[in-house]
Amino acid sequence: MPDLMAAMLQQKIAHPRSGANTAWVPSPTAATLHALHYHQVDVFAVQRQLEKTDVDAQRESLLRDLLTVPVAKKANWTDASASRSWTTTRRAFWATSCAGSIRAWAVRRCPTSITWV
Repeated sequence: MPDLMAAMLQQKIAHPRSGANTAWVPSPTAATLHALHYHQVDVFAVQRQLEKTDVDAQRESLLRDLLTVPVAKKANWTDASASRSWTTTRRAFWATSCAGSIRAWAVRRCPTSITWV
C-alpha cells in the first residue's frame, strides 16, 4: 500500500539496527523498501558491537524483555475496538506467514472458487 510506505521505512529499520542481516518480506515492493535499510545501517558493525555484550551479566534483563507479554491492566476497550484489533492481528498474521503467501497465491489463481475466512 503506497500510503503506508513512509511508515514502513521508519518502522522496519529497527530490524537491521538490531543486528538482523536477513528478513522475509511478503512482496517485491516491501523487499525493495527493506533493502534500502541495509544501505543505511552497517549491520556487521552492529553485530560486532552485540558480540561485546556480557550476556551473563544481562541475562535476567534480556530474558525479562524477551518474555514479557504485554497485558492491559484495565480492559476498557469497546467490543467494536476489540473486534477491529483481532481482525487486524489476524490479517497481519496471514499476510506475513507462509500460509498467507499460499492463500494469496491461491486467491490470485482461483478467486471465485474458494471462500476465505
